[in-house]
Amino acid sequence: MSRLREALGLTQAQLAKRISSTQTVVFNLEKETVDPRWSTLQRVAEGLNCELLLRLVPRENIEKQVRDRALGKARKIVGMSLASANLEMQGPSEKTREEEVKRIAERLMSEKRSRLWEED
Repeated sequence: MSRLREALGLTQAQLAKRISSTQTVVFNLEKETVDPRWSTLQRVAEGLNCELLLRLVPRENIEKQVRDRALGKARKIVGMSLASANLEMQGPSEKTREEEVKRIAERLMSEKRSRLWEED
C-alpha cells in the first residue's frame, strides 16, 4: 500500500484525509500492525483510485488435493482391516494392500466429496 501511495505522491496524512481517517490509521495499515475491516480496505482502495479484489487461490491443484485426501482415508480404512488380519496372520501382500487403497480411494472420490473432509 505504501508503494502505491508513494508512487501517487501522496503523504500518509493526505491519504488519511481522502479516506476520512487519521494518519495513524494509515501508518498502522502500512506497517500491518492492525487487521483492518473490509470497509476500511474499500475506503483505502477508493482513496488510491484502485479496485479492491479478494481472491482465493488454491495452493495446489484441486484434483490433487481430493486424490490425496481420498488416498489418506483409504489407507486408514485398509489399515484398520489389516490390524485384525495381521492378528490372524492373514495379512495381504503390499501390492494387494495398495490395490485395495486405490480401489477404495476411487470409490470415495466418486461418492459425495464432502465425506472426504469429515473427521473420523
